[in-house]
Amino acid sequence: MVAIAITLLVFPITDLATSDPGGNVLTIINAHSGKFVTFFVTFLAIAKLWKDNHGLYRDVRAYTVPLLWTQVLWLLGIVFITFPMDVLSSADDSKFPNAAVYVGTLWLATAALFAEYLIVVLTPRLQMKDTNLRPGLIDSGIDVLAVSVAFILTLTAPQLGLKPLVILILGESSAGL
Repeated sequence: MVAIAITLLVFPITDLATSDPGGNVLTIINAHSGKFVTFFVTFLAIAKLWKDNHGLYRDVRAYTVPLLWTQVLWLLGIVFITFPMDVLSSADDSKFPNAAVYVGTLWLATAALFAEYLIVVLTPRLQMKDTNLRPGLIDSGIDVLAVSVAFILTLTAPQLGLKPLVILILGESSAGL
């Protein structure tokens, strides 16, 4: 499912190539730089969420219904983020609420993953033996905090567009990555 979502990201930029057959690649990239920036930001966000999700589930040996539904919520965020990404790539990212919907969707996926970590940490029977998921839980909590700050900034200062997402890079640095 995540691989499909990541694949869907490329369609808006591949349409650019077919809309200008025989065009210069650099000219197309320059003329549509916003689409390419939004594509790469979204690709990296989904890749990070996928990596973190994999980090949790490699140590999970069973599941509960709440864990399953938080995973479904996480998937909803991953799949839906392609919609606000497409809107942002063809509109002004500082126009309210474009960036806020994008960052809010990212927050949904990030918060769902944090909830998944909480469920597994608080339910030891779901974990493989000799597993320490606390570092992942802490990193996930830092991510939720960082995306929350970015979301508040996109709501209160929409002219910033997606710039508040730089906070995520700082969150990664503080987590030792």
